[in-house]
Amino acid sequence: MWPQVMAHRHYGNKMPTLLIGNKNKIKIGDKRNFILYLEGVHGDGKSYIALDDFDFHDCESSGECHSTLDFRCADGSCVAYQRACDAQYDCEDKSDEYHCDKLQGDCSFDAGDWAAQCGWVQSQEDDKEWAAASGSPNPALGPPHDHALAARGHYLYMDSQDEHPGRTATVSMGALYPASEGICYVRFWYYIHNDNITADTGTLRLVREVNDGHRYPLLIRSGNYMDKWLQEVVVVSSGSPFYLLFEGETGDPFQTYIALDDVSVTPSCVSGVLPPSSNTTWCEPGQRACVGGECVAADFFCDCFVDCQDGSDERNCSLGWEAARPDSSVTTCSGRPEVALLPAHAKPPSPRVKMASVTVA
Repeated sequence: MWPQVMAHRHYGNKMPTLLIGNKNKIKIGDKRNFILYLEGVHGDGKSYIALDDFDFHDCESSGECHSTLDFRCADGSCVAYQRACDAQYDCEDKSDEYHCDKLQGDCSFDAGDWAAQCGWVQSQEDDKEWAAASGSPNPALGPPHDHALAARGHYLYMDSQDEHPGRTATVSMGALYPASEGICYVRFWYYIHNDNITADTGTLRLVREVNDGHRYPLLIRSGNYMDKWLQEVVVVSSGSPFYLLFEGETGDPFQTYIALDDVSVTPSCVSGVLPPSSNTTWCEPGQRACVGGECVAADFFCDCFVDCQDGSDERNCSLGWEAARPDSSVTTCSGRPEVALLPAHAKPPSPRVKMASVTVA
């Protein structure tokens, strides 16, 4: 393998690759604030990678936000549409968390009767139920407090007692959402950690359920994660109306504590459509438009990595295509780019290559 240099544009929790190989000029092109990371990957045997003389041209902010893809902060900067009102400050002036309307299914679990207040429904067919708490009684298992921005309040959790693994608890967000394609995002925070690194800590699933009762997993988190609240932002596409459910499954006895907090959806989940756009997106030569209107490099479609914010560049692809980017140990896909669904904190670099990286702020 030859040595390679790659540039990654980082915004939110995404880090798509922009530059691979020995090119010396790259067009970044983005209407959101970003950080540029440079990564060197050594090849077989001895190799030498040198970087020098970086120049940035025409990188001043245009002050323009794409009305359907971005949220305009009070200071004029832009953040991704799905990052507004997600219980985390993304704008430097924190304006993305002001004046947030409560939508169907949104829940922070701070009310004593959280199920009634949020319209959530516990399954009566499972072995266990979810319950609210303000902190885990065991400092080695579970969060010491909820995720709230002020670190006060309650969260939802399910745990394991002296029982066999595989016990489940399911709770529905209650609302029936209309069919939509690549525009509905569900945001939530979860905590799955155990100081006992060998323990089976259980499994958390986000599931889409349609009217005929069929269920389709949207995201699965299983394993021992960092001892902190972690966020997921998941795009939901469905050709028919759907419900959203959270399923918890126990692992080893007394070793499971799965916590969930600050669940919310974007307004397009409730309406089924994006707000009307005042800007028309024209993709430049070599680019293709995502379903949501964003432009990305044409070569980035069906390459096993999600680059469109709505994930539309990795849908409707042929099975078994080859990955175009050598910055991953994954060489083929089988219909769904699972590598792109792993959060950065849960996916260590491949042990077969040596890497060094530098951040250009």
